[in-house]
Amino acid sequence: MVDLCARGYVAVGVDRSPAMLRRASRALQHGSGNANLIRADLRCLPFPADSFDTAILTFPAPIIYDPSLWSELARVVRHNGRIVVVVSARSPSQKIEVGGVIEKIPSNQFSSEHVDVEVQGSLVSVIVATVKAGSEAQPKSELTDSSQ
Repeated sequence: MVDLCARGYVAVGVDRSPAMLRRASRALQHGSGNANLIRADLRCLPFPADSFDTAILTFPAPIIYDPSLWSELARVVRHNGRIVVVVSARSPSQKIEVGGVIEKIPSNQFSSEHVDVEVQGSLVSVIVATVKAGSEAQPKSELTDSSQ
């Protein structure tokens, strides 16, 4: 988020974990720019439909396999917008399997591709899912979270 803000983007960080939000808040204190941190479940976001051009998920938890996550992302990201999932960073000699993630992305809502990008000597595996027109899901009222 710090890098996005430094480049002039407005960033919104979302996490269910208060500890992760505190960590992000500390990182943002050292940067500049416009960022908001929200405690929420990614499967039930507190934003209207078509709120974002892009969503970035970095090293996501197993929620990435949950179909309700993808429906919610289709709702809040504008059509032709992108969901960028940073799956892993590794040395170029290591292999990683991203097929399990791509298979869980609903093809009726997204077109998706896997891309490896070299960054400072590391290979970063990224999945880019583009929201198809007409794929907006119905808003969800609320999800129950027993950990809160």
